[in-house]
Amino acid sequence: FSQERMTYVAANNSSDGVSKVICQSKDRRSKKTFDALDWLAQLSTHIPCRGEQMVRYYGYSKERIRGSEEYLIVGIDISKNQLHAFFGTANGKTIKRRLIFKNDFIGFMDFLSMAQVFRGQNGLSQIVFGMEPTGNYHKPLGTFLIKRNQEIVLVSGIATQRNRELLDGRWDKNDTKCAANVADLISQGKCLFYDSGA
Repeated sequence: FSQERMTYVAANNSSDGVSKVICQSKDRRSKKTFDALDWLAQLSTHIPCRGEQMVRYYGYSKERIRGSEEYLIVGIDISKNQLHAFFGTANGKTIKRRLIFKNDFIGFMDFLSMAQVFRGQNGLSQIVFGMEPTGNYHKPLGTFLIKRNQEIVLVSGIATQRNRELLDGRWDKNDTKCAANVADLISQGKCLFYDSGA
């Protein structure tokens, strides 16, 4: 979060008498308004409570996901500024090939909303989000999803490298293909537990 893109509106300057925080996106094209207390709550969602366990083991879910007709599988390619997502099903149906969103709170909110829309439109009951851990850039999104009780898994970097050429018989690499690669590995049940490092 950049302080330069946040504006505080005091209660006495607000039309409804409630303090507000206005947050603008990096490109300044969109903004969201939060009540001041809601903003503080959202800002601190990535901080685990004292003694809270942030390790989730999903070995048991591999069999449920593989070949399931209930799951929306979301593969996410992680980078510093923007993330690429692929939406599909475990039986190989592509729902949306590419969705690009920012690696910030507003981007995460929009992304989660879109995932829930795609789940509903396609008559699916569950969502599983997966990503390849990349430095620390995957942690804000991982924590954001866990705090909202979403199912999240990781795929191994070695597995993504070996699976990449099998997707279309080519060695090339791009953000859209990497997200599809992650989703493909999840649909095969080749995923690991999520560990936030807390």
